[in-house]
Amino acid sequence: MKRFAAFFVVLLLALFAAELTPPGQLVVRPWTGFVADSSATLIRAFDGDAMSQGNVLYNKRSGFGVAILKLLSCGRLAKR
Repeated sequence: MKRFAAFFVVLLLALFAAELTPPGQLVVRPWTGFVADSSATLIRAFDGDAMSQGNVLYNKRSGFGVAILKLLSCGRLAKR
């Protein structure tokens, strides 16, 4: 568990630093946009009010939303 936590933090910091560079933004922004669009499509099957814009997934009726970040990707990579 300690190894996973350490690797997760190192990977998170490395990806965060990479995202700040222009080449990193060319990879991260389309990926998070794809995740938000896919999630909105899946959620619309059960609730017709789900929308996505960029990396934000939100409910158009209430306005509540969440931003898709790279934390899930870090967790999946660190688990390997």
